[in-house]
Amino acid sequence: MNKLLIVSPDFPYPPNHGGRKDVWTKILIFKELGFDVDLICTSSEDIPEKDLDFVKTIVNNIEVVKRSYSLLGFLSNKPFQLTSRKALTRVALKYKYTHVILEGDYVLPFLENEEIKKCGNVVYRMHNDEEIYFRELMKSEKTFLKKVYYFLESKKFRKVFESTIKNLENVWFISKDEMKRFNKKVNKSVGEFIPPHVSSNTFIKKKDFKDNRVLFVGSLFMVNNQEAILWYLKNIHKNLVDVQGYHLTIAGNSRGNSLGWLTEVIKENGYQNTVTVEDSPEDLEDLYSSHSIFINPMLHGAGVKLKTVEGIQKGLVVVSTSIGVQGTGLLDNKHVYISDSPDGFKTKLKLLLDNEKEKEKMSMNAQHYLKREFDLSEKFATILK
Repeated sequence: MNKLLIVSPDFPYPPNHGGRKDVWTKILIFKELGFDVDLICTSSEDIPEKDLDFVKTIVNNIEVVKRSYSLLGFLSNKPFQLTSRKALTRVALKYKYTHVILEGDYVLPFLENEEIKKCGNVVYRMHNDEEIYFRELMKSEKTFLKKVYYFLESKKFRKVFESTIKNLENVWFISKDEMKRFNKKVNKSVGEFIPPHVSSNTFIKKKDFKDNRVLFVGSLFMVNNQEAILWYLKNIHKNLVDVQGYHLTIAGNSRGNSLGWLTEVIKENGYQNTVTVEDSPEDLEDLYSSHSIFINPMLHGAGVKLKTVEGIQKGLVVVSTSIGVQGTGLLDNKHVYISDSPDGFKTKLKLLLDNEKEKEKMSMNAQHYLKREFDLSEKFATILK
């Protein structure tokens, strides 16, 4: 049996945010394809035994590597996201592997591990262009020290690209846009477009689109998501509160951080009756089923926004900024509605409110596109022979 090792920057279960879900769905595909799958992951906290036990029903061997937080890590000329995972250079491998999947830049220290000589095909999966990602976070951040941190990480990741990433031959790109940008930088065609997997049998076709309920789902501790939500509340929401049945739900993992930045704005503007906040919900299925429109008003970011893909998969119609759909290939007015201006965003939302036929048409178009482009089962079977 072919043995496959996934090296992940985070424990992928439960798959309660985009990065985790992307890794977890690939693990399930590899298992279905007959691979003997092992997992090495890094974590800053203890993983609940019930989660470990469940993952062990799918994955044969799990090695959890603790992240290291130190002042020297911050002061290093390497990105902190890499220095905090330096222990990956010392992990001992019990087996030889036919394939190794490195899930993003943060686990690149594994390339320095002598044990990698036991491995055959080593694949680097680019989740984000981290130089751009941290630069975009810097633009969203208001706190000076965090702004400096994001700026320095961006500069350090540029050096990582020059010293390591641009020399890698076997690259999988989560984003079409970043694949094009990468190939332009290295002046040659490299890698495969491997979007977040969406199994064709997991799409949900909504029974009706009568409601005018609008949903945002995203990590509420991320500054670019916070910026997006506040932009929407300030520029869009206030112009829709008089639409019959219109209601906004904001849901996501806060990681225990205060949501005062959000609840205070809701209270100050008198939005208590038109906005619901769901902090770290255990199950999102009821939220998806009770809403018909998904919004992604992000202004800064990199890579593919998995929240947009998830919204389409669940049958909702998406209204987004261009950042919210970047790298997916989704087209404005065909699969989704896209606008970067407050007036345009509001206008496109109003086109959908109380328009059941338009919602149904756009939902079907977007789902057909993802079924064609994002179901990776056959592609993995071909490229991992």
